Amino acid sequence: FGAETLRRLEALPGVRSASLVSAIPFGGTRGATGVEIEGRPRQPGDMLIVDQRHISPGYFQTMGISIVRGRGFTSADDDRAEPVVVINRAMAERYWPNENPIDRRVRVPAGYDAGSWFRIVGIADNVRHIALSREPVTEMYRPFAQTGIGVFSVAVKTTAESASIAQSVRAAVQAVDRNMPVYDVRTMEDRIAGSFAQTR
Repeated sequence: FGAETLRRLEALPGVRSASLVSAIPFGGTRGATGVEIEGRPRQPGDMLIVDQRHISPGYFQTMGISIVRGRGFTSADDDRAEPVVVINRAMAERYWPNENPIDRRVRVPAGYDAGSWFRIVGIADNVRHIALSREPVTEMYRPFAQTGIGVFSVAVKTTAESASIAQSVRAAVQAVDRNMPVYDVRTMEDRIAGSFAQTR
């Protein structure tokens, strides 16, 4: 479903790129999870917490997020490949302050694929997901194709005026599955502005 949806979206006039993400910036969810680092025994009561996001290849390009070391994901990072992860700069600096984390491994202690080790293949620049006034938190990104997620957002970068293409995006998604609900369609500008509502 994800691959076919992206194929249809990227074929739309005015669409530069499209991607899937389990929790979009300024979307109101974080996806926090515990994480363990290979070679560092966890002490009782000591839990490392990071935000986890599942993305399709091209997400970093769609959202304008730089890869500062290593690589992002490709179509080869699927369920037949070694599980991989991209961490953000905040996570690299916190847990590997004087080391290169590329090729190190982490795992989540609970959930669908608990116990599986994920190899770090890249470091992405920090993103403020909750509000521009809050510092970035530690995050890791995982390939959508390696862990199916039931609820996700579609990020679309356009050359046209964003609101004018919303109906075409909705139609493309529902052409793949007419029963798929499409909701909360907003521009990133609207999402960012909404994060300031309480301050205003």
